[in-house]
Amino acid sequence: MTEYVLIAEGSYGKVLATTNAMNDIVDVCKGNPSLRKAIQKKCELFAEEGQTAFNHKTLRSEGKRQVGGKLAKKIQVWAISHTGKQYRLYGGIDTTEGVFVAGSCDKKQQDAADQAMLDRAAEAFHEYMEDKKGK
Repeated sequence: MTEYVLIAEGSYGKVLATTNAMNDIVDVCKGNPSLRKAIQKKCELFAEEGQTAFNHKTLRSEGKRQVGGKLAKKIQVWAISHTGKQYRLYGGIDTTEGVFVAGSCDKKQQDAADQAMLDRAAEAFHEYMEDKKGK
């Protein structure tokens, strides 16, 4: 069972991150505490108000990724970002419980998302949903 770090919790739901995503956040924010604060604020906004608090630029669909081997499933991956701040926090959204599960984070250096980061986020969300079923 995967362990998750609670980033934010509010009236709508919460934002969780895998250990890998937390390591990514630390790497992305190295030497830039204002960037870490910006990521935290966006996570708090999601936890308080959910998807409706974001516009199409700050919560963007990155498409569906296939995970799960023989019993493959398509997982919708989302990116939380901040206009003017150069990061993307990738994850999946469990709309039944209002949870954003972050699986990866990177510096936004180009318009196109890093495909490996999207795959990691999809896999993390898939594991979260599988763990939830197992409870």
